[in-house]
Amino acid sequence: MLDVINKKEYFLWNDKRIADRNNHSLKGIQDAWLISQFGSKSDLKIAEIGGGDSRVLIRLKQKNECWNIDKFEGVGCGPTDIPEMADIKMVKSYMGDFDINIPRNYFDVLFSISVIEHVPIDKVMLFF
Repeated sequence: MLDVINKKEYFLWNDKRIADRNNHSLKGIQDAWLISQFGSKSDLKIAEIGGGDSRVLIRLKQKNECWNIDKFEGVGCGPTDIPEMADIKMVKSYMGDFDINIPRNYFDVLFSISVIEHVPIDKVMLFF
């Protein structure tokens, strides 16, 4: 899915408290887009790839099954310890490692925020 976010949408999300008023960075805008798309949905199986200390899954977990798939090795300034996130399944792995703890054909939604630029070029196809 490709979507272009415009200022009108972002400020609407800001007014509705979908957007984080303290994070107007690219990541904050991406968070707001995801929450605007899935924040009202329920009963989805959602996985964030490279979520680290996820800002989005904590907003989606109340009505959905949420997973955070991250090796937690600090790549791209990410965390090196697994954060404690109640009701979110944590899998310490990289996409493309084909970890047995990640079920095949299971998820309704997969997303990542500012992750692919940290994937080594020789691993990109495995990542996808």
